[in-house]
Amino acid sequence: MDPSRLSRLLISCARSGATTRVVLAGDVDFANTGYLRSALLSAAGSTTTHETSNTSELVLDLSKVTFIDCSGIGALVGVRRTVVASGIGVRIAAASPQVDRLLMLFQLGIAFDYPPSDSYPPADVMSAEARRPWWRRYPVARILRPSDEAATYGRAA
Repeated sequence: MDPSRLSRLLISCARSGATTRVVLAGDVDFANTGYLRSALLSAAGSTTTHETSNTSELVLDLSKVTFIDCSGIGALVGVRRTVVASGIGVRIAAASPQVDRLLMLFQLGIAFDYPPSDSYPPADVMSAEARRPWWRRYPVARILRPSDEAATYGRAA
């Protein structure tokens, strides 16, 4: 792995009692998800063998993350699964707008005990159509019906 790619992600840890706070800054992408996983697991003091740890909660501060892709989200979810299995709580204390949007899109706020931002309306304010999943709003069967195929492609029926 190219070391210059890892320099785009900075991770700092601070332990206060039984809480470990981890601040991520920079880009989280496929090139550094392995580094991210190992750093977060060592910060939590957990391993895959579920050794005991003095940490009872891992708090993530993602407010300085400038870019995150699906592999970064996958790494966070994988770390959460491992850490929670060893009896340690995980939560996101702050997130940048980019991370906030992905947490909302993937509906991971509850898993990470992260409050939704004020920029998105709560579910009870959204219309019933907006709350429906996209695959229910735009079913493939409706889009690809033979009767609509000619109209869809601009051909005469």
